[in-house]
Amino acid sequence: MEKLVFFINRAPDLDRAEFGRRYLESHAPLTLQHCPKLRGYVVNIGDVGKESEGTFDAITELWFDSLEDFTDRSRLYDSPEGATAVAEDGAALVRSAIGYRVVEGIQRDYDRSWSDGEPSPGVKMMAPLLRAEGLSHDGFADHWLNTHVPLALEHLPGMWRYVTNIVTAPLTPNAPEYDGVIGLQVRELADMDDRERFYASPEGVKIMADDSSKLLARVTRTLTTEHVLRSPPSPQSPK
Repeated sequence: MEKLVFFINRAPDLDRAEFGRRYLESHAPLTLQHCPKLRGYVVNIGDVGKESEGTFDAITELWFDSLEDFTDRSRLYDSPEGATAVAEDGAALVRSAIGYRVVEGIQRDYDRSWSDGEPSPGVKMMAPLLRAEGLSHDGFADHWLNTHVPLALEHLPGMWRYVTNIVTAPLTPNAPEYDGVIGLQVRELADMDDRERFYASPEGVKIMADDSSKLLARVTRTLTTEHVLRSPPSPQSPK
């Protein structure tokens, strides 16, 4: 199973609310209708918090059986007409998009009790990650998965769901050279913004900050509402 992640900014003539509404009511259904090879589809709309706090207006997560099911337009779309419908609708909504091929690891999972199409409860923080100076990409991946993740699972009880995505290749021209994408969910925003709720202890705050400084150059988060429109066939195990 191949996972792809796209970071999207809205067209300049759309406000935040209108973009989110049209993406969910028009563009996403067209994508599901005309992309028969799409095995899983999650749309995260950046509609939480102040608009100035979000870097992206939407982050989408897509799963295919093979990368060719995405890169080969004759396989991606059900027909030339379907390809045109999706492209024209996207052009009216999207100013820019950057995409990445990733390897996913579900490090902590929620017990999902809601159906596809219903907004997920809580808040999902997503962010592209850039490695700290002096780390190679492989060194970043090793440190994130084998050092930082165990610390996070120990010291961040406020996390409801925690997903790591190691970038393996960019999919769009001029995409920044990010190393990973984090997806972290909480049951409510206060679980993330209140240190006493997010961290297990004051010592945990320091431990996580110290390790993050060794791992990351910067993190620019976008707070989103998750919409699971088509569940992937099966959970992806940690790598």
